[in-house]
Amino acid sequence: MDCFSVLFLSFFAISLVTGTAYHRGTIRRDENPTAYWVTTIGYLLIGLLIAFPTIMRKLRGH
Repeated sequence: MDCFSVLFLSFFAISLVTGTAYHRGTIRRDENPTAYWVTTIGYLLIGLLIAFPTIMRKLRGH
């Protein structure tokens, strides 16, 4: 996997565990849930999109 996908997937995991997302400051789950979830899902999508070519190559067996 690309190091950037690992980085964004790590951001996703940290965000879920701590309840705090980081985007132009901190966003807490209990203070602004909509912005928190948008940022957290964004971390997941970016990480998966970066990793997608590598995942597809491994599934095809190349």
